Amino acid sequence: FWVVRLGVRPIKEMTAVAQAMQDRDACLMSNHGLVAAGNTLVQAMKVVQEIESLCEVYLKALAVGEPAVLSGEEMAW
Repeated sequence: FWVVRLGVRPIKEMTAVAQAMQDRDACLMSNHGLVAAGNTLVQAMKVVQEIESLCEVYLKALAVGEPAVLSGEEMAW
């Protein structure tokens, strides 16, 4: 997923969201929330649940210190 910073220009913002989602299933819009996509509503809801779960894990990790950011290579291992 991708995070898009939103301001006061809705057309530009929605263009940024559309561009961010070209090869992704979800986009977090600052000060707004999550946009998720799927071939069906059920698939989109699964994306939402996964993102919410990942955010919960990240918040828990923040509670004990700054989480380490893994490289692509480390995540593939």
